[in-house]
Amino acid sequence: MDVKRRIKHLLLRLYPSLEVEGCLRELQELVNRFEKRQKPLSPSRSDAPSLYEACLICYANTLVDPSSKKKPLSILGDFLKRYRIDSRLNLLHILPFFPWDTDRGFSVTDYYRVHPEYGSWKHIRSLAEHVVLMVDFVMNHASIENPLVQGALIERHLFPEDPRYQRVAPYKDFVIAYSDADRPSESALKALVRPRPTPVLTPYTVLEKEGGALVAGLGAPRSFDPGGRAKVLGTGWVWTTFSRPKNPDQAETTRQVDLNFNNPAVLLEAAKILLHYMGKGASLIRLDAVGYVWKKVGAASIHEPQVHDIIRILRRLSKGLAPETRLVAEVNEPQDRILPYLGKKGSPECALVYQFTHFPLAVYAVLTGDGRPYMKWLKSLDPFRGRQFITILGSHDGMGLKPAHGWLSPDQMEQLLDILIREHGALPNYAALPGGKRIVYEICATPWNLVNKPKSKEPLPLCISRYLAVIHLGFLVRGLPAFYINGLIGAENAPLEDLDENRSINRQTFEAKRLFQMLDGDSRRMKTVFHEILCLLEKRRQHPAFDPRGPAAEPVSVGNPAVVLARLKSPLGKSFLWVCVNVSKKPQSVRIAAKQMRGRPAFQWEDALSGQCLEPDKRGHLALELNPYQVFWLKPL
Repeated sequence: MDVKRRIKHLLLRLYPSLEVEGCLRELQELVNRFEKRQKPLSPSRSDAPSLYEACLICYANTLVDPSSKKKPLSILGDFLKRYRIDSRLNLLHILPFFPWDTDRGFSVTDYYRVHPEYGSWKHIRSLAEHVVLMVDFVMNHASIENPLVQGALIERHLFPEDPRYQRVAPYKDFVIAYSDADRPSESALKALVRPRPTPVLTPYTVLEKEGGALVAGLGAPRSFDPGGRAKVLGTGWVWTTFSRPKNPDQAETTRQVDLNFNNPAVLLEAAKILLHYMGKGASLIRLDAVGYVWKKVGAASIHEPQVHDIIRILRRLSKGLAPETRLVAEVNEPQDRILPYLGKKGSPECALVYQFTHFPLAVYAVLTGDGRPYMKWLKSLDPFRGRQFITILGSHDGMGLKPAHGWLSPDQMEQLLDILIREHGALPNYAALPGGKRIVYEICATPWNLVNKPKSKEPLPLCISRYLAVIHLGFLVRGLPAFYINGLIGAENAPLEDLDENRSINRQTFEAKRLFQMLDGDSRRMKTVFHEILCLLEKRRQHPAFDPRGPAAEPVSVGNPAVVLARLKSPLGKSFLWVCVNVSKKPQSVRIAAKQMRGRPAFQWEDALSGQCLEPDKRGHLALELNPYQVFWLKPL
């Protein structure tokens, strides 16, 4: 692969004052090493994901077996085989499986190792031989314990003549750090878009411990040197986009320190990490929090133009070496902000982006019986043309609310939050807008409990129908549906007393044997939800109208806010399907006029879900009676 021809102009745009030839040589050396070491890809890995299949999202240690010596990654493989999940969800996204210290894996202490408690790269490679594998590249930040961060902070407080300097100098300026003298003012930082309500700058200290060991930590020396015997080499402030509130004793809990992509050496390290994951079996690489990777004091520091140049460089590297590799942008933002991450004609970026808007709008619809915001949103999706990566049932974090703003009014958003917090036991997380105003940016609960109340006294069939209605709505959106494992099995919220943070309400670890017993029949709720979703996926793949390459779903108004009706057609227009969803807990009557069938009147209709045949009246109008949360997939005969 010729790196220079493809990437030089992007490097010059990113680093206009840099002599890029040296950077290009180092990139070419990385490529050469990758090409020399890379084993041939297995057929199962090189195949693109099926158009009609979906994704399972889980942690490496979601399933454990304390009674055996089997590693969680091996047990995960057993789970996929036991229930033939890989035949219907053939893309597996394993959340960060590297050594970590906080945020359930997203504060990485070592990018190049598998957490030994989870398994090894051998287990990862084994999974990649049976499913298309997606891994996370947590590229915006790393743990304070990560060598990249440790070296960068320690180097700032050593003289070049110190013999220890050479051990840390390769990581010079790998983070954005300031002294008290050059720290940006609060007014200069107010332009930042903050995903957290806490300050973006966190104090750090560099210590020399007994025996000469050097260590950098966040906070005052007493927080990580309680004995006070270490020598303080220096202090300062470091950029931490995802900072955390302090403990009651004012000790720092922040662990994630941002990497400095303004330094081309950090981009080279990112390329090295990316190629490492590709070499270990990853066909898709999720770029976590990618929108934040370029910082600029006095600016929003999210979605800066340089972010897109970085993605273009990484894409050209990966596609040049392994054409089947896809980059996925994790951008939890309104959709006008995520569309640019797909790139422009002649300048592609990520192959897929996350579509987060569906879930809060679908949850709002089934909790209020009002599908109008969802119908309005469906009309806006034509520009994506199926290039989305859709998280149908939320995520491991919670349900992000930023993408729903503009589709839900402030009063509707307040209504949704009130229902979820007061009745569903959901927990809010806050962010800060430029200027400092706090907003709820995320609501945490399991997918099941975002849709249904904990320990609900409603009939279980009604609760399951409500839950499945959200999934049916998601099938209207072109793209690849993704199920977080808690949503796939209908898990309820974790007990509040077990939580170390709000997100942990939806991050349980399950004992595999017990979970298998529940899915096999001990839990009527979990067994039914699990098998109903797998059955729906099987039926979905049988209908060409769900092909993501087809045009966007066409919403059809029936004058009833409790009913969502949309027409899907296959890419060549030879197959049609009308999806009709009652989003309320009351029966609804719907009359679909012949002209609304858009030139496709039929003497008879079949519900592809139940096999029931339906006949229109003499004028071609079709009358439907829908039970609470009932769904029809109508196809003309």
